[in-house]
Amino acid sequence: MVSVVGVGSISTWMRRLQLCVLAVATIAFAAWWSLYRDQSGPRPIDGDVLASLDLSARAALIADQAVESGAPGAIVLLRSRGDQAVATAGSTSRARGARIDPDTPLRIASVSKLYTAAVLVDLSRRGLIDLDTKIDAYLPAPMIADLPNGKTVTVRQLLNHSAGIPDYLDLRHYLFGDWTVELSMERALRASKRQAAPFLPGERTRYSNMGYLLAGAIAEQVTEQTFSSLIDEVLVEPLGLSATYYGVHSPPGADLHGYGTKLRPWADAFVFWQHAGPDAGIMASASDVAQVLDALVLHDERLNGLGSAMLEQPIGHPGHFERALGFVIRRSGSGLPIIGHRGDVPGYLTFAHAVPEVEGVVVGHITCDCPALLSVMADQAVQAVALAQTP
Repeated sequence: MVSVVGVGSISTWMRRLQLCVLAVATIAFAAWWSLYRDQSGPRPIDGDVLASLDLSARAALIADQAVESGAPGAIVLLRSRGDQAVATAGSTSRARGARIDPDTPLRIASVSKLYTAAVLVDLSRRGLIDLDTKIDAYLPAPMIADLPNGKTVTVRQLLNHSAGIPDYLDLRHYLFGDWTVELSMERALRASKRQAAPFLPGERTRYSNMGYLLAGAIAEQVTEQTFSSLIDEVLVEPLGLSATYYGVHSPPGADLHGYGTKLRPWADAFVFWQHAGPDAGIMASASDVAQVLDALVLHDERLNGLGSAMLEQPIGHPGHFERALGFVIRRSGSGLPIIGHRGDVPGYLTFAHAVPEVEGVVVGHITCDCPALLSVMADQAVQAVALAQTP
């Protein structure tokens, strides 16, 4: 006798299987999220407490609070009308527990885009490039062949993220790329070329590290110089920066261990090398970063109007969020306009903002993938320099 399973029984079995798979996937995701989400617990500092302290004590309190909230290490710099305070808290690594040197070079990640944009704008002022010329006038044809929007985008659009060129940091690269080796242009181009253009140039904005790699390549092509030498020429030498490096994995004194990876957020990320190239390749002390922001935004006569040229023709929503050349213009949590950038590589987060209304500069760095904590720190730092102006 042959037993026949009815269609209804098969359908019921399939539904049960689907529900089981969904339940297992949900439990697995919940377990992953509980382990790997941003587990820092940022706590705001009372404004009256900040107001009762001097600038040094304010910086120290913000750094201490960051470590108490979950960061293994933190650096906070506050600059107000020429007065400056730098404070550190936590340790250089979880294993060694050494005190953090305030002058240690930091992996400032995408804050590096300020430096790259400064180089490109300087070249335009010298007549070596035209920001509104298409990039195929400057780059070798094989480099941009098959690159989405590669033949129609301008240099300016690279710098304000309106190019519509796919970022090399797609999911495939994020999960399977080897982050322990320096990123090459060839590898980045392969990742970008396998994707479709998200929009036409100038149609809207979308953050793209690839655009800044191309900008750096343009600078090297038209000058026949290394990008490192251009950074030195445009910013390091004119400002007398003493702890700024480009394209170096760990310069002298750079011993901060950050914690965060693609799948294990609290693993040591010191060996990683995503901080390479014109998109993220600067390492600099907090004081050096503050000098660059001060010169470009607050006292631009030191660089003969370079910062003003970078801030021309911003795009976005005035008063809320705009992109200029290398700069982001937005408001802090307290409503003050701030100009600067943030940086993020595995294990290291940075903010760097000028606060023009109070002639202030704030720089902060933490050694963990804790974005919520960084945002609170940045707002506290802006509040601290604003209070310094209160009689």
